Amino acid sequence: MSIDIYLAALAAAVVWGIDPVLSKRGMAYGGHALQAAFAVITVGTIIFWSALYITQGLDAILSISPRIALIFLGGGILGTTIGRISFYIGIDKVGASIAGIGASTLPAFAAILALFLLSEPLSTIHSAGILLVVVGLSLLATSKGGNISGWSFQDLVLPVFAGFAFGLGQVIRRFGLVETPATVLQAIALNDTAAFVGLFLFLFIFRRDLLRPPSLPATGYFIAAGIVSSVGLFLAFTALDLGPVAIVSTLISTAGLFTVLLSFLFLRDLERITQKVVIGALFVAFGAGIMIYF
Repeated sequence: MSIDIYLAALAAAVVWGIDPVLSKRGMAYGGHALQAAFAVITVGTIIFWSALYITQGLDAILSISPRIALIFLGGGILGTTIGRISFYIGIDKVGASIAGIGASTLPAFAAILALFLLSEPLSTIHSAGILLVVVGLSLLATSKGGNISGWSFQDLVLPVFAGFAFGLGQVIRRFGLVETPATVLQAIALNDTAAFVGLFLFLFIFRRDLLRPPSLPATGYFIAAGIVSSVGLFLAFTALDLGPVAIVSTLISTAGLFTVLLSFLFLRDLERITQKVVIGALFVAFGAGIMIYF
């Protein structure tokens, strides 16, 4: 197996570890969590449609079949729209460090979904992985880390649910990349378009006031997060196109560890990184990793 798979997946984890830190800083300047999600998705949609047109031409856009569109648009709605809403609200509620770890349960949910869809029995190693993830989340819930202002146990559900949505989206995307002739850029452009439309409609119906840009500093951080997130998404899709979900998801599950490190370095005025946060992050990453790998 090519080393490019490992490099792309690990690079995606590093880059995705930066996104929550930038978003949290933007929220500290008065930006709303849903504005962060919308900015990130909007930037990604613009970047990937532009890249698709520049690198592959108009034919690459016109050649997208209804089947390809349906698969990746579905993955965008189920995985990206729902996942982003939960994730960024989670960042606001519990902090970038805790939310990043919670979303790192993605591989565990991907493994569980695959087991149910394939009607396979839950093996001993998978059961051990689930136990490690539960222990890790329990440590986070009692860590007194994350937002200095504090948060409740119920708030932890948000980033964990984001992990579930991201895991579902990843299974759908891998299916589309394997079963259709779609290129990585076509897949991402469709994915982000669905996420953009879905989130826009959500805001238009329920929070129309948030369609206005936040303060200039917050907007700058959110746009930077969108660029970083787009790079991570491209690297993740590239890795999925090159190799199996097991390898890719295992490496991507380490994103929470990078978020914890970066939060410790750059968000000390907003978040508290305790020993339990670090240990919990290791438990979640290791538990999710062995589940999906085996």
